[in-house]
This record gives sequence, C-alpha cells and structure tokens, in this order.
Amino acid sequence: MSFRRLPPLFYLGLFPLVCLLWLWADSMVNMMGWSYGRRWDEKLGVGVNRGEVYYGRVMATELKPGRLADYGPDGPLRMTGPYGQCYRMPFPDGGGKMPWFPQPKIGTTDPWCSGDPAFSFVTHYVDLPFWLLLLGYLPPWLGVAWWQAKRRRKKHEQTLPPGA
Repeated sequence: MSFRRLPPLFYLGLFPLVCLLWLWADSMVNMMGWSYGRRWDEKLGVGVNRGEVYYGRVMATELKPGRLADYGPDGPLRMTGPYGQCYRMPFPDGGGKMPWFPQPKIGTTDPWCSGDPAFSFVTHYVDLPFWLLLLGYLPPWLGVAWWQAKRRRKKHEQTLPPGA
C-alpha cells in the first residue's frame, strides 16, 4: 500500500501522536502546566512533569484561627487570575536521572505542613505516564484507520470493471 492510499484518519491521528511524543520528551527537561485558584484554601493544577501528565487538587485548612489575616489577600495557596496561571520552567538539575517509564499514581497525600504550623494541606492527585497514554491512543487510532482503509479498498474494488 502506498502512502497516497492511506486513509485520512491516519494522517489526522499523526498530529496528536507527534504532540504526545514531543510533550513526553520536553517533560523530561522542563515542567509546564496550568494552575487555578480562586479561593485561599483550594488550588487545582494540570501539567506535564518528568514523563507524566498530572492533575492535582490541593486544599488547605486553617489550624490556628486568625492566622489567615496575616497573609492578606494572597492566602497560603495564592489566588490566580480569572483564567488561571500558566508556567513553564526548566528543572534546576537540567532533568537529571529520571525514568522514562514511571508508574501511574493515583491517591491522596496526608495533611502536610509547608513550614507554617497554622495550616494543614491535603493533596489529591492523578499522575498518568506518557507511555500509558500512548498505549491507550495507538490501538484505537490504528484500528479505526485500518478499518477505514479496508472500507476504502472495498469501495475502490467495486468501482473497477469485472475481471480487472
């Protein structure tokens, strides 16, 4: 089969594949993401970091009432603008030694302190490695492209004169 006869869905699926591979390689050197927080006690974040895509939700609890007034409008989880805050920065160690195939992680961390005993923080997170995303993307994309190619080939064969 020549490249001209490949189905359109095959070519459309190349763009997300190239984007996933580029993000995977770039996440080994840079961390990037988007965080959003409209309240002082909750912040959401989505991004790529060290070979995985992550989602995190951090919630703060005031342990010593009245300490929030010391922080002013920022609060311990610093509020962002109305559309959140994007960031991209290199790792301080240039990436160092990181696994290209990390394990998926889903869970909740116990309350932790950030140096201020007046607040306690709990994080809910989901970390999906890029290799798992590719394993979930490739079979459906290639399967549907193969099915579309098979249909196109049958349709083309029906238009040919008999015995050709």
